[in-house]
Amino acid sequence: ITVDTDEHQVCKAGKEVHLLPKEFRLLEFFVRHPHRVFSSEELIESVWESDTSAHNDTVRGHVTRLRKKLDTPGQPSIISTVYG
Repeated sequence: ITVDTDEHQVCKAGKEVHLLPKEFRLLEFFVRHPHRVFSSEELIESVWESDTSAHNDTVRGHVTRLRKKLDTPGQPSIISTVYG
């Protein structure tokens, strides 16, 4: 997977993957902070606008859609969920 932050473009195996603006911002945040664990609240503060009414379910929904678009069936997800 390649992420071109200047062109706001994501490619998987050489093919462009269409991401919604918030999905792109979330992926870009993960790419800029690899191997770190973030709470839903931290993601809301860092990725969503300050006047948003986003909740934990909002974050979960965006991460789920991102996984569907980027993961390869039968392979581990590129985004890990850490409970607790």
